[in-house]
Amino acid sequence: MVSADDGLNLRTEPDGNSNVATVLQPGTFVEQTAKPSTDPSGEAWIPVEGFGPDGKMHSGWVSGDYVEVHPDGSSNAKGRTNPALEKGGYQWVEVKSGDSIRLIARSHSADVAATVVLNMDHIMSPDVIFSGDRIYLPAASVG
Repeated sequence: MVSADDGLNLRTEPDGNSNVATVLQPGTFVEQTAKPSTDPSGEAWIPVEGFGPDGKMHSGWVSGDYVEVHPDGSSNAKGRTNPALEKGGYQWVEVKSGDSIRLIARSHSADVAATVVLNMDHIMSPDVIFSGDRIYLPAASVG
């Protein structure tokens, strides 16, 4: 997962001077694709793939200083998921192009704020969701 507050440059080579393929948003899940590399200065570079802000899958190299293992979130071939919410039996909706958390919550009669809070472990920014992500819906109130 991208931990850099301002986003993270996805580079074409394991070198801070190589071309930037895209900038990955904070909280974006990335998957390591091969063994890390170390540049001459000792900086670790991780080969990854992940969704860019354009909603497309990109691959390249990121500095190991700005990615971390996410304890709760995960991803599948389509997008980001949350295994803990899956185990908890929460109903989910798969994001389609043009969706927003607000639209998904309202179309399922769910509270928007509660939906955002429920999904914060795997969707770091409610304004940055991609096709294939799973948005979990809060349990309906009884009474």
